[in-house]
Amino acid sequence: MKGYFLIWTLLVVNTNVNVVASSLYENKIDSLHNELGKNHTVIEKINCYNVLSTVYTHKNPDSSLLYSKLALKLSRLAKNDSSIGISLSMVARSYLMLYQDKVSEMYYDSALRYMTVHASKKDLCSFYIDYANILCYNAKFDESFEWLNKALEVASLMRDTSLLSLIHSSNGNVYGFMNRYDESLAHRIKAMNYEKVLDSTSLEYYFAVTDVGITYNALEQNAKAIKYLFKAIGSDKIKLRPRVYSDIMAVLGEAYYNLGILDSAEWAFKQSLTMNTNPKESSAYQNLIIMMCEVQLSKDNPSFIEDYISLINEYSGDGIIDAHNRKRGVKVLRDYYFATGDLNKAYELSIRHNELSDSVNSIKNKERILQVEAKFGAEREKKENQLLQAKNQLLKQENYTNKKIIRASVLGSLILLVIALTMHFLFRKNKKLNKHLNASLAQNKMLIKEIHHRVKNNLQMVSTLLDLQTENTNDPAAINALQEGQNRVHSVALIHQKLYQDKDVNRVDFYDYTSYLSNHLSDIFFDPSKSIEVKIDIERNLMMDIDLAIPLSLILNELITNSFKYAFNKSDIGVISISLEKYNEIYTFSYSDNGSGFDPDKVSSNSLGMKLITILTEQLKGALSWNNVSSTNFSLKFKEQFNVQSVA
Repeated sequence: MKGYFLIWTLLVVNTNVNVVASSLYENKIDSLHNELGKNHTVIEKINCYNVLSTVYTHKNPDSSLLYSKLALKLSRLAKNDSSIGISLSMVARSYLMLYQDKVSEMYYDSALRYMTVHASKKDLCSFYIDYANILCYNAKFDESFEWLNKALEVASLMRDTSLLSLIHSSNGNVYGFMNRYDESLAHRIKAMNYEKVLDSTSLEYYFAVTDVGITYNALEQNAKAIKYLFKAIGSDKIKLRPRVYSDIMAVLGEAYYNLGILDSAEWAFKQSLTMNTNPKESSAYQNLIIMMCEVQLSKDNPSFIEDYISLINEYSGDGIIDAHNRKRGVKVLRDYYFATGDLNKAYELSIRHNELSDSVNSIKNKERILQVEAKFGAEREKKENQLLQAKNQLLKQENYTNKKIIRASVLGSLILLVIALTMHFLFRKNKKLNKHLNASLAQNKMLIKEIHHRVKNNLQMVSTLLDLQTENTNDPAAINALQEGQNRVHSVALIHQKLYQDKDVNRVDFYDYTSYLSNHLSDIFFDPSKSIEVKIDIERNLMMDIDLAIPLSLILNELITNSFKYAFNKSDIGVISISLEKYNEIYTFSYSDNGSGFDPDKVSSNSLGMKLITILTEQLKGALSWNNVSSTNFSLKFKEQFNVQSVA
């Protein structure tokens, strides 16, 4: 997925001339060219060149570079420091779009000297964002965050919503490069909400929507990714940019492929390839070709691969930068040769794929095994030395004994030798058995993780069906019921997602789970007119058995949903508090909000949520208490060890 974050780092880099210049002037290119032929001032021509560079950013990066360099040449002739700084940053941005990141960073460094002295606050803030993105592109994440914080200070003082949106979008890029997708998603949703307030029909809004879709895909929430990506490609503004449209369709195809919807994945990849303008050596193009081949192999169509054999071989070589694509390319070739009956090549590539699949963890495990073997070897050598010393001692005593003693000594030595050989044989046999058992345990653990992964995917499919049903339903009550059902399914799917992602396949880190679920529901019920804070008081790394975690997660989902929907209708500011403690195998779960409160006796007979909470509490064999005088206060106690029935 990192290849797609590279794409969107390029797409959100903005000019210092005008943040929305491309949107304003893209249909007036001929007029801009005509203006250059008139007798304008040098500054007016410089601005015109920079606007043309902006317009051509995603249409034709080579033309963008040409016009930005013309602007820089005129700026230097005019000795206008402000224009020089802006034009340098434009040249840097153009080189970045051409994947020449090192040259781009050099021009940004040159622009920095001019911009910090001569630029306006808005241009300076935009420049900080540009500079942070190129640092991110070169994996200088700490420096990138520093420049984004500087930009945030300026934008906050100006209260510029457009710049604040760009800052959140760029923060999302950096976290995406770092594979911290939950944090990336939070920033991208904020950027999207800012752009929606500004103009829900603008190109910037659809870029923000695409960012959210890409991040959901990175989080393997493919159904949500499809929803946002389809929303983005519905814009004619996106379709007019072949490179952008191609990249979105590539991510859409990957989402369909991960869900096993192969025909839709094939359609999306073909659309992407038709409109593709990325260089063939780029990570994005590699992703596209490899995934197209993976789809065709899944559809038992190996002949499709024949046209791309040379390219896949190139991507599978040791010289390629993207190690992830190299491994996937080797796998495609392996599966192709296996399908076409060339088993020798398939076997060679299988060995190569296994070598590339070795991770840091597996290397560490091998080191531990070698350490254990070395330890046992030292102990064995010590025992053999001891036996040898005993034997030498016996040989010395032979000179002082008679023949009977000598015979007894020889017999004793033979017995000791048999014992040593027996111990050695048992040791080797036990070592081989332990190795086999460890391999079996590792395989079983992988199978359990795969089961959790498939359960999560199936639950996501159910969630997608519920989501699609809401689009075909006009009844508000039915839509609300479908949304609640979708949230409940998501809360259970999240448990299985955490289980296959973490080392422990039977227990869930409930602090981590609670944080993610509360953020997810906050995004769903986001209301810019309200400020609602969720406070979590749970010990980090508090691991809970899956049979306890699933019913408790459903209870937590009902409580948070209820608070967001009903508790703060009379207030703009609210606080939700969640705590979980464990003492002597007894869990104490507490939940409260400072909202208007409610009487559970009056709503329990009609509320599905209250009925579900009651049933789940009985399933946990817990004790439930309420206190709703002026706000909602919920407490639940239950034991650690018991047999919980599965939740249907």
